[in-house]
Amino acid sequence: MTIRQTFGWNIQLRNATPDNMVLIAGGTFRMGSDAHYPEERTAHNVTVDSFWFDRHTVTNADFAAFVAATGYLTFAERPLDAMLYPRAKPELLRPGSAVFCMPRGPVRPRNMLDWWQYVPGADWRHPEGPDSSIVGREREPVVHVAFEDATAYAAWVGKDLPTEAEWEFAARGGLDGWGDEFNWAGVRRTNGGCIFGDTLRPQDATKGETQCPFH
Repeated sequence: MTIRQTFGWNIQLRNATPDNMVLIAGGTFRMGSDAHYPEERTAHNVTVDSFWFDRHTVTNADFAAFVAATGYLTFAERPLDAMLYPRAKPELLRPGSAVFCMPRGPVRPRNMLDWWQYVPGADWRHPEGPDSSIVGREREPVVHVAFEDATAYAAWVGKDLPTEAEWEFAARGGLDGWGDEFNWAGVRRTNGGCIFGDTLRPQDATKGETQCPFH
């Protein structure tokens, strides 16, 4: 979540700092990449103004407070309109969301179904499916939240979602590029900081299938 460093906020925040936020000083950086996905091309210079940025991601406890106060129903919890999904299997026309499933072997890079599976009943309260729960995971980041859900939460707390440029500027931390370290602090991570497979509890699966306990 962000708060723009506008003139009005400069006055209001002269002697105060928003709770659990850090000020990202504006600047110019090289946004995008010419070496990765086509949609990231072409790399170009972008300038952003200063803005306040949350120190931590929104947690399950944060989102639960929002839902308790407003009665909000997330996109993943709402009934599906069959007219919008004419080729969907009838058994999948139930509220749910996509769950990451650790593949057993090589995947097809252009087929996300090799590592994502639609699971009816998966939502922010049930991250891995209807038999899972966030009890004891209140401080973990909330998941299965669509853009409209995030926008509604941000409005409720009086903030805004960062723009793509603001997010990338903050994520780079002053670096020109994304870094080349795959193993960091002894842990295998992606360039987004996610730990591979540590939170999954895969059941046995036959060769060539995806390991996913929620079918």
